Amino acid sequence: MHRFARVTRAITILTLALILVGFFQTQQTQAASHVPHPLNHTRPHIMRTYNSSTTHTHTTPSDLLTYNGGPIMQTNVNYAIFWEPATLQDGSATHVSPTYNSLTSRYFNDIGGSGLYGNNTQYHDTSNHILNNSTLGGTWIDTSTYPASTCSDSATPSNCLVDTDIQTEVQRAMTAKGWTSGLNHIFYVFTSFGEGSCFDSGSSSCAFTEYCGYHSFFSDSNNNPVIYANMPYTGTSLNGCGTSTSPNSDFDADSTISVTSHEQMEAVTDPELNAWYDNQGYEIGDKCAWNFGNVNQDNHTANVQFNHNFYIVQQEWSNAIDGCTLTGPSTQSNGTLYTGSNDGYLYALSVTDGSRLWRAKTGGAILSTPAVANNLVYISSNDGYLYAFNTTNGSQVWRYGNKGLMFSSPVIVNGTVYLGASDGNLYTLNATKGTVLGRFAVKSPLTATPAVVKGTVYIGAANGYFYSINGQHQNWRYQVSGATFSTATVTNNIVYFGTSNGYLYALNATKGTLLWRYTTSRPILATPTVANNTVYIGSGNGYLYALNATKGTLIWKFQTKAQIVSQASIANGTVFFGSFDHNLYAVDATTGLQSWKFSTGNSIASSPSVANGAVFFGSFDHYVYSLATADSSQNWRYATGNAVQSSPTVVLPS
Repeated sequence: MHRFARVTRAITILTLALILVGFFQTQQTQAASHVPHPLNHTRPHIMRTYNSSTTHTHTTPSDLLTYNGGPIMQTNVNYAIFWEPATLQDGSATHVSPTYNSLTSRYFNDIGGSGLYGNNTQYHDTSNHILNNSTLGGTWIDTSTYPASTCSDSATPSNCLVDTDIQTEVQRAMTAKGWTSGLNHIFYVFTSFGEGSCFDSGSSSCAFTEYCGYHSFFSDSNNNPVIYANMPYTGTSLNGCGTSTSPNSDFDADSTISVTSHEQMEAVTDPELNAWYDNQGYEIGDKCAWNFGNVNQDNHTANVQFNHNFYIVQQEWSNAIDGCTLTGPSTQSNGTLYTGSNDGYLYALSVTDGSRLWRAKTGGAILSTPAVANNLVYISSNDGYLYAFNTTNGSQVWRYGNKGLMFSSPVIVNGTVYLGASDGNLYTLNATKGTVLGRFAVKSPLTATPAVVKGTVYIGAANGYFYSINGQHQNWRYQVSGATFSTATVTNNIVYFGTSNGYLYALNATKGTLLWRYTTSRPILATPTVANNTVYIGSGNGYLYALNATKGTLIWKFQTKAQIVSQASIANGTVFFGSFDHNLYAVDATTGLQSWKFSTGNSIASSPSVANGAVFFGSFDHYVYSLATADSSQNWRYATGNAVQSSPTVVLPS
């Protein structure tokens, strides 16, 4: 069994089609197209020095890392080439620190299986996801002399290698050690103190003035990719390429390890410079360059511990949390959030960090609210079908419907699925098999989600009537002013619902007689929420109303700047709801005074769900959000491919 914390009703498909069609048409987005790298793919991709690096702030879904069609490294084998002659080209002596090689090699032995490397596992190509599997394949110390300088690195006059020199050294190491090329192998060339490098003899981009390292690739004689990285000795210019702390008492080694980590994560996610980068061409490391997060380990000298060893490394970009991180997507979730998107996918996200557990494709936009029961998640799509997916992996178990049909959100009670449809029928289906158990014909579109209480279904129709139905028997119907698109709420033998003419009705649930009605003068599309003898309802006039549930008298009203179709959620004396003015509001349930508001990038039709001290909701800006209920601080946000009108269903562990 699971506990549920969810919004009980979705905004219905037909409602939005009738009322908001013009708005929705302006929100459609085109599929992401291939974004060219800022550098030609035949040129290396650099890590900029601290002084030349730019902080890359993620503000819109298009700023996420996007997949551009190329391969990733499913697994990763690393080869460290320490090119350490006795002298530089100008005849001066060179060196590396006493623990430089050993600490760098230790890093390669420790990184596999770490949380930082695990962050890569959210990225994939057309065949596989990256696995948290990285090893050290071998090391080689090469004491052969550096070739004569053909470039001019202003930081290291007369001592400069070009990219073809780095490639030649990789090939020499492969021959000497019998190493082989391949998409999952990275060859790192670590040079010694005082040795610089530039891309080419034109000195168009050079070490320590523009970059601290870079990764690239070339093809061997068999046309296999050779992935490599140029790793200048950071101790040559700690001001531009160094870390501010040294957990291993070797600033040169610790600084180089941080740059190595940057290049490794980028090469794994973008080995041929055509896989994962954002719309500006920045890769996983670029977006978090020189961002170390909380340096709170080993007496505040380290920010991570791999295999019981401390390191200081930069953070890497995570699409899952829409930010920089030192750990991967959580594998231990405190629950699962299910929601649909106008991109046609049903998403299963971790409540903990918003990482995607799986997604399932339908043939149309998903505006409905998911229902979860018996290890299945049910969702209706604008393609005319009701779907049942496995909650564990998102595999389709069954679907029912046909093109042209529009369903309400489903409700599951005692193994039966209840849902209204645009063909005027109230359907009941076997929840396990998807077979039809019965239909009740109203002969008018039923797009509100049914409310089911003790076997009785309460639902409004477009024909101006509200119905109480039990099986194939109509208990009663009540004529209202306008069509009913609002989903009903039933409590204490009273059924509450709104109409397109702006009325909120309260009827006796047994007899269907009017107890009271309240006018807001604008369409009510939201579902009423009842708590502590108070009905909370949003209206097309931009107000959220708090009414006495027994008498229908006004207690307070709160004004927003646009229509409200989001159902309110109540938790710990606070009312949470969204508005088309782009804001999610938190309002005191007793006084109606605002506690806080959180602004998104577009309108909010999604109804919030509250669980574990967080409020979850979607926005037309394509995001699903998790905010702290106390102060609206953002826990995480997840970008889908289109507007999120669907209301989230959150399932917590039992």
